[in-house]
Amino acid sequence: SPTENSRISLISDYNSWDESGSEKDLTEVTPHNWYIGGFEPGKDGTLKLRAEHAWTVSWGATADNVTIADKNYLTLTATDGKNITVPDGKYNVFFNDITGEVIFQTAE
Repeated sequence: SPTENSRISLISDYNSWDESGSEKDLTEVTPHNWYIGGFEPGKDGTLKLRAEHAWTVSWGATADNVTIADKNYLTLTATDGKNITVPDGKYNVFFNDITGEVIFQTAE
């Protein structure tokens, strides 16, 4: 059975990979499906998603140099995931913590 996470968050260059609570939490909208609206990294950089504000479980790209400008839909891996490059902008982020599927939708 899949792990039940109480938190999924984005951690990134936008907050200097700061682990003191400044990462952006997503909201679980249905079991295992997470969302954050209007996420603004504030600068070009890289990011990952992680569970419970810890590095025990984190999701990243399956290859180096993956940019969401090239592909806004990705399937992430929780095993040795690479950082995802995210251009500065505003995004709605949808994530499934079972499949690793993530969508970065440009928001207005």
